[in-house]
This record gives sequence, C-alpha cells and structure tokens, in this order.
Amino acid sequence: ELALLGYVALIDCFVKTNVYVPTERLCDLARSERAQSTCVQYAQRAGRPLAHPEAALRLFSAFGAGPDGQWRTVAAAAAAAAAVAGDDDPGLDLRQAIQFGVLNGYIRRVHAFPRLKSAEGGTREALPSKQHHLVHRLPPGYLDGCHCEDEICVFLACGHDDLRVALEGVCTWVFRPDPDLGRACPPTFYYGAEEAQ
Repeated sequence: ELALLGYVALIDCFVKTNVYVPTERLCDLARSERAQSTCVQYAQRAGRPLAHPEAALRLFSAFGAGPDGQWRTVAAAAAAAAAVAGDDDPGLDLRQAIQFGVLNGYIRRVHAFPRLKSAEGGTREALPSKQHHLVHRLPPGYLDGCHCEDEICVFLACGHDDLRVALEGVCTWVFRPDPDLGRACPPTFYYGAEEAQ
C-alpha cells in the first residue's frame, strides 16, 4: 500500500549487469549544478574525496547503446564514463549513483526478455535435447519474449550469467525500457538484427 500511495519507491536490486537508459530528465541534471552536486554527495564513496559534479552526468550519459550497438551494462557504462573523463576511479559508489539516478528519474532500467529463435510461442520443446538443464525446468511458453529475465531467474533460482549461458545461441534478447512488465506490450529493442522485422 505504501508504494501505491507514493510513500516509498521500489527499485530493482543493483547488479553490475543491469542495463539502464537515460530519460528526458537527464537534461535537468545537465543544467543544474546543484542537482549534480547533490548526486555526487549522495554517491560519494567512503574514504574518497568528493567526485567532480559532472561525474554522475557522465555516468548516466554513458548508458544506452554503445558504438557496437550493444546495450551497456552498469560496468560498461562506468568504464565508458571513466574513459571520457580520463579517470579510472571518479570516487562514486556505483550502487548509490544508480539508485539516485533511478529515484530522481534520470535513468530507468531496461529489462531483457528472452525469446526462442527457432519456434513460435517460445516452447521449450523446440530446444535442442542437449540444451542446458536449467531451461528444461521452465514452464511451457516462458521463452516467448513476454517473460522478463529477472522473473525467469527468480523462478529457476539462478543468476543472470547462468541463464545467459543456458540460453546462448537459442534465444534472441528483446529489450524494453518500459517499467511496466505487462504481457501485452510489444517489443521495443532487439539484440540481433535478424529478429528486428
């Protein structure tokens, strides 16, 4: 009830393999030195001097697709932001910086949805017989592009990396920056040009 009333905000668990995308509100952060300063104070790592106010802006701007067209994870965006700044360690606690960005609407999570390449409807019967044992524990239809990677990992009690290994070569990853994980929303972004029709 507290979340529905707006008293608390629920955000995703921090994982360095999460993918985020900047929102239109990032322009507000770029224009406001006060907001940048508040962000770096919130995300300052213990024992480090205060980061430059632009450090958070560089980090949030680094999200989205990289030069290779791949979505940047938190780790990749941090590396890209450090390369632009010429500083390997800007002194930001990544977890706290991401939390600040999500809570203030500067970035939002991009969710990944696996979809079988070989079968319509995402049935596991279409998988090769030697496919990873994790995948065969899924209920029918879970690989239809409508079930979020997080949901599948929770169901299988496995990590994202284990799931990616299990689905390697048999799934296309559909990415949606929409926080609403409703079953009816159409795919927005594809990882693999062959599925973008």
